[in-house]
Amino acid sequence: MSTADTLQAKTLLEAVRASLAHAGRFNPGDVVAPAAVLWTDADGQWRPVVEQLRGLMPEPPAPDAEAQTAAEAVVARLAEIKRRFAICKACEHARDDGFACVLHAGCCFGRFRSDLANACPAGRW
Repeated sequence: MSTADTLQAKTLLEAVRASLAHAGRFNPGDVVAPAAVLWTDADGQWRPVVEQLRGLMPEPPAPDAEAQTAAEAVVARLAEIKRRFAICKACEHARDDGFACVLHAGCCFGRFRSDLANACPAGRW
């Protein structure tokens, strides 16, 4: 929370609301919008304040189509990397439990495998 927000807050409730609003801010050129702001309160001591805050806090906006598409692309890429790794682990050319390949010259086979433009040296993916 910025100093200006702190000075404008007249109550603890207003200060907490401003702090939560600040926690949800992000740079869209740098990261995707946060899906949630986590508030750990194992003992439930803040529960009465949370109930009061619900009326003061706007509902977070749904992610826009571009952000949703980008997130789905990341999930699909990770699924493909995982699929490739499973194939490598079972391959007879694998070394170090799938982290290396006897057919791949050079280092960083995991990085090579993670680039979806690359093809398996044994033709398996």
